Amino acid sequence: MASKRRFLDELLSGTFKLNAESEARSRLLGYPLHIHARHLVVALSIPVTTYTEEYDFTMLQKLPTLLKRVAEVYQPTYLSKVRATDILLLMPEDRASEIFVQKVAAKWLDLYPQHPLAIGISTPRASFNTLSIAVQEAIYAMKCQGALLPASEIQSVSHFDRLSGYQFLFPYHAQPEALQQLWEPLLVTLLQYDQKHGQQLLETIQTYFEECLNGQKTAQRLFIHRHTLKYRLQQIEEKTAGSLHDASHRWQLQLAIMAYHLQQILYPDLPDIP
Repeated sequence: MASKRRFLDELLSGTFKLNAESEARSRLLGYPLHIHARHLVVALSIPVTTYTEEYDFTMLQKLPTLLKRVAEVYQPTYLSKVRATDILLLMPEDRASEIFVQKVAAKWLDLYPQHPLAIGISTPRASFNTLSIAVQEAIYAMKCQGALLPASEIQSVSHFDRLSGYQFLFPYHAQPEALQQLWEPLLVTLLQYDQKHGQQLLETIQTYFEECLNGQKTAQRLFIHRHTLKYRLQQIEEKTAGSLHDASHRWQLQLAIMAYHLQQILYPDLPDIP
């Protein structure tokens, strides 16, 4: 097991060299590199939710056992590494890997429904030199579930290239100040107004976008009168210094909202409003 972890560390380092010796090691460890053209990194973790106020290390320790049991049935090819708050898998890009990950997610839900499992999958990589980036993609996709889904619904597999636009914020994810620079110019006045007056302008504009600018559906979802919605939208335009009839302003506002939520997920200890 230790030899597999060391080999996986080498593969994920970004400096791995494929040669006769390393290829022989891969065959010996059950992950023959010469057979697989492209590889995926999978990250698994149990996020902090409303059910668990702090990270539950006990639940994470149950994952390797579950992985082993599911693997006995479906016989996937993978290497694994248990870390402090997550588990990393290296798998070939094939149907067997996809089935295995889905079965792990489903089995975990059956066994531990009160402790949601988050799973992120990187983009497929053909070059070993880019596997270190794939690790970051997988972890990012895993954490983005908190921005895409309510905490109580985190129980799915997130692919990096299917993150509803959040993948385009990946270059900024390691720099909280960069994320803040994306949202602060447009949202800070709106957020300060919400905080001071107990309004719900941020929720309103999010719902308005989700309902494709349909005022009637937005008002129904928010349980407010259409005149209240109209007033809120006017306030949003004032606080964000732009017109919601302007496609460019809407796009920038959507991007700012995404950056704001992502910063909250990745850096929960930072203040919401500067």
